[in-house]
Amino acid sequence: MAALALALAILAAYSNAAQAGTRSIGDTTILAAVPYPGHPGGIAIDGNTAYVDTFNPVDRAADDYDAIFTYDLASGTLRSDRPNPIKVPRMMSPTPMGLAAIALDAQGLMYVADMNGRILRLDPATGDQSEYATFPTNSMTSFTAMPDGIAFDGQGNLYVTDGSAPVIWRVPPGGGEAKPWLIDPALPSAWASGLDGAAIDPSGTYLYFTEGYVSGTGVYRVPLDNPSIAEVQLVHLYGPPPPVFSSDDSELHGIFGVSAIAFGSSGKLYVTLMGANQVSVLRPDGSEEGRFPDLQNPGPYDDPLFPALDGHGYLLITNLAIRAPEKSAVLRAWVNDKGLPLVRPPIP
Repeated sequence: MAALALALAILAAYSNAAQAGTRSIGDTTILAAVPYPGHPGGIAIDGNTAYVDTFNPVDRAADDYDAIFTYDLASGTLRSDRPNPIKVPRMMSPTPMGLAAIALDAQGLMYVADMNGRILRLDPATGDQSEYATFPTNSMTSFTAMPDGIAFDGQGNLYVTDGSAPVIWRVPPGGGEAKPWLIDPALPSAWASGLDGAAIDPSGTYLYFTEGYVSGTGVYRVPLDNPSIAEVQLVHLYGPPPPVFSSDDSELHGIFGVSAIAFGSSGKLYVTLMGANQVSVLRPDGSEEGRFPDLQNPGPYDDPLFPALDGHGYLLITNLAIRAPEKSAVLRAWVNDKGLPLVRPPIP
């Protein structure tokens, strides 16, 4: 039995090596189309299942729901053994925004950022949903908090970036009202160019987050045990992307520095750059290793938004496709890197 296990392990290693040798970093295919309402945003992987929510309501502001789709990763098809999609009633209609990042807990429940000012908790097997966290302001008040990126720490605290203000919120284990955790007026936020991605680093020491500067993007980190302005560190700064002269998309590409992040088990950080229509790969020291796709050959990329690694060497990316809903899809790019497991604490 031990000899058989060793033989299978060697065979798997050779298979993985051969697979890596036949692909180039960034080689991309379409894993799955995202049906109406399209415009996929957040994505989370749970074993052989991918959860994908809907982000952008610009062309359907009067709809009364957003959606969360459940995909089988092996086939790219929608699972039929559960409610699919899960429809999430909106806080109000019309409403300015949709859903964003997704986190998971130890029980397999989903936590979803609703950019109108709340965090939802959902059971993906039944579709049951409840309000997990609220914010002092939301889309029904004069000023709005716009939850965007979310990440748990090992103690069950949920960190939430704000797409409309230079604030990172923290929700205590079990939920409730979010409290400001870090406020940094040096991070100039504005609608569609605020704080976006959030991820705990491999050491569990830092919260990494991204900040849009209208046309550029910065990646920062701050110690979890010392969330002070003085401790905020710049990891990498991206300049504005080249101007786009096509009248079809010039109003969007090259304008918004929207981005999100995911760590690989290698320690590399994968950063989506919506304005540049690319994915950047940062080394653990913050230097840039490379980008894909080539700007001259973007392939299926159209507003790449949230990334997640599937554990088999691929980076999955939601294709937001703001102006082309027919391109709404989940992309699969070969990066030869397994995902850093999400922090999934038990939540009461």
